[in-house]
Amino acid sequence: MKKLSFIFTIMLAVVIILSPSCDGQNNNNEDGDNTETVSENNETNAFVGKWKAYKAEGMGESSNNDIEYTFNDDGTAKISTVDYKYEISGDTLKMIYQDRITIPWIYTINGDELLLDNASADQKIWFKKQ
Repeated sequence: MKKLSFIFTIMLAVVIILSPSCDGQNNNNEDGDNTETVSENNETNAFVGKWKAYKAEGMGESSNNDIEYTFNDDGTAKISTVDYKYEISGDTLKMIYQDRITIPWIYTINGDELLLDNASADQKIWFKKQ
């Protein structure tokens, strides 16, 4: 488990470095942008719950197989043991780490299947809702 946490930490660092999302934009709702919080968007209710990866491609492929994401209805999430906040804007899921680093994913939900695609980091992860 220690090795998995280490690999995940390295993978997160690489995604942060490669991610174009750190563009100086503030995505807080009180600043008047169009980011929707979880409670404001009925579609985000489909995210709530535990998702387990069954397939991964691209960067971090081996460390993303069998990883678990848990989304709560209050806009918080957990990837393995790491806490996040999340927001939905259009077809983009924004995972926010420590209120300062945003990792964008294009998402598709089809029933109990979730696909997260981070093209900027050459990553795709398929999940099944638990």
